[in-house]
Amino acid sequence: DSDEDEDTPLSAAGIRRRTGRRLAKGVVPDGTEHITIGLDVGKFLLHWVAIAWQPGATGSIIDYAKEEVDPNRYGVEPAIVKALERLHGEGFGWVTEKEPLGIEPSLVWVDSGWKPRPVYEFCKTVENWCASKGFGETQRGKSATSYQQPKKRTHDIRRVGDQWYMRKMRAERIDLYHVNADYWKSWAHERLAVENPEETAGSIVLFDAPERDHIPISKHFTSERRITEFNKERGVMITRWVKVSKANHFFDALYLACAAGHSLGVRLLETEKVERKQPVVSDWFKKQREGRRR
Repeated sequence: DSDEDEDTPLSAAGIRRRTGRRLAKGVVPDGTEHITIGLDVGKFLLHWVAIAWQPGATGSIIDYAKEEVDPNRYGVEPAIVKALERLHGEGFGWVTEKEPLGIEPSLVWVDSGWKPRPVYEFCKTVENWCASKGFGETQRGKSATSYQQPKKRTHDIRRVGDQWYMRKMRAERIDLYHVNADYWKSWAHERLAVENPEETAGSIVLFDAPERDHIPISKHFTSERRITEFNKERGVMITRWVKVSKANHFFDALYLACAAGHSLGVRLLETEKVERKQPVVSDWFKKQREGRRR
């Protein structure tokens, strides 16, 4: 048996009206502690969403856009690298409410699920741009692995957060953030459903613009629905997200930006334990190089 989850209903029209903080595109609200970007990689386009985080997991989507990928000219993987390089090189240059400071993101999580090699190649060369991969219940049976929350850190699992963890991929020589896509989609969905967002902590709003400008992203944010069902094989209730539209790329970018925020200390409640930042860079590769010289 399964039931569509209706406890946090969303509509595209309702999302388009969530501009409660009345800030223009690219303006960072006062009190912002971090800015995170989630980036979804496709064959022809990169979709990204930037969120400025204030205390209490109060998020303002200050910017979002699509970056063109040109596989016909360069080939798919080189074209992805070139698009990432172009996006990073141009910079974002956001401003505060008071000063034109040219602010850049604190952290960018780039989805590597479709084409890992170009994402790994790029992220190895750029600080604070990290490879990530989402795992969800819908993927069970389609791939050899699904999301499993580690119980503790190990030599390879360097950071463990709330339904995300960072694993050192030895063969690829990169740190990869594994993300529970179902959990973080639900988390983002609930932030978008908070009523009176201009007055309520723990909400997410869009930058101020005519509603018609937000039509594409509002459709992406409502392109999937949450299903709760009993899994007979495992004997447990599970939650999964299923597509109702193929255009879901901004939604994928949104949940990655939310999970990235959590990795920096974004929390709904002040009483939640904030993970002490653990070292991301290890000396493992250095030891391997030294070992080969002997």
